[in-house]
Amino acid sequence: KHLKGEETSTNSVATIFAWTGALRKRGELDGLNDLCAFADALEAACLKTIESGKMTKDLALITSLENVTVLSSEGFIKAIREELEKISDFIKRRDESRVFSLIKKRKFNQNNDSNYFK
Repeated sequence: KHLKGEETSTNSVATIFAWTGALRKRGELDGLNDLCAFADALEAACLKTIESGKMTKDLALITSLENVTVLSSEGFIKAIREELEKISDFIKRRDESRVFSLIKKRKFNQNNDSNYFK
């Protein structure tokens, strides 16, 4: 479908996590904490997107979540970007070291702005 110029709905989570893993490792090797934090935030945004019910067709077919929104591949990436921007905005308003610690431990929740991370 992609080669024909048609819209696709393919899960890109594995590719995203492969890249974030590589970015994190590069950050560790070079002592670039911001790069490690970005990788953690991108993974968190990816997971939050799926947990909120926004996903590609292949994930929608196997999820136990109800009322999911099936997105194209591009739509899914854009939804992840929106979550990443929310995380970035949250970080700007809070103590960065605490927020990144919570992201790394995967203890985040977006019920409202004050509870984005628990």
